[in-house]
Amino acid sequence: MGPPPNYLITRKLIRHFFRRYLPKAPINTQNYGEEFEQAIQQYGIDHSETLALLEKADIEDEKEIAYRKKIINMRIQQNVMATLKRPLFPYEKKGRFREDFEKYDWTIYDGIKK
Repeated sequence: MGPPPNYLITRKLIRHFFRRYLPKAPINTQNYGEEFEQAIQQYGIDHSETLALLEKADIEDEKEIAYRKKIINMRIQQNVMATLKRPLFPYEKKGRFREDFEKYDWTIYDGIKK
């Protein structure tokens, strides 16, 4: 079995990029959960320090959820995948399917260039 076509490889690389490298949470978030646990052990549940850290942790969680919704609503991966060109097959370059191409310009969306 031969290697997969270039346009499939390109699409797989783009999907992999968005799955692995697109941030799923804001970059500057802190872990308030550990501070909250330490405050409970040190001050108790009803102390003002503990309640303040609880409010901070809730606010940060809300920000993270809003950020994730924003990223999902931007539909970055779907928009990029929709702009990819479909491959130009050899039978489309000749015969009745021909559209009189002088020269077909290669772009990154066509696949990996050999």
